[in-house]
Amino acid sequence: MQGLTPQQLHWNPPGKANNIAACYTHVILGEDVIIQMMAHGKPPLAATTFAGKVGLSGMPPLGDVGGWFEWGHKVRLDANAMRPYSQAVAAATDSYFASLKESDLVRKIKTPVGEQPLLWCFSIALIGHVHDFTGEISCVEGLQGLTGYPA
Repeated sequence: MQGLTPQQLHWNPPGKANNIAACYTHVILGEDVIIQMMAHGKPPLAATTFAGKVGLSGMPPLGDVGGWFEWGHKVRLDANAMRPYSQAVAAATDSYFASLKESDLVRKIKTPVGEQPLLWCFSIALIGHVHDFTGEISCVEGLQGLTGYPA
């Protein structure tokens, strides 16, 4: 993400793929929702401490995949304005992880795909999600002639 220009962040690849700004935003908002709302049972930071201060021209639609793609092609991200929010999300995640006991990992929570153990949410929905979107961001960088994954 470092060193990308606003034009590179918002370049829309052909087809249904989203731009880097939308992919990055999806990862950060997703972590906020997974940790704060789903795991911790609290409102996400984007709706409390950082309401209106996440660096986006508009928030994405919830639960509407088709609307997500449309939103992703229109949203404007101010990466500098999002940085404090993304750092707060990371700090909240670290703090939450530090508070967990092994027995917490089997606790079931409600997810969009039914009740799942907390460990599933961390491994599939959080770590897997970041992994997948890192690949998408790298691909979109490559399509722009930039270096995606470092060689």
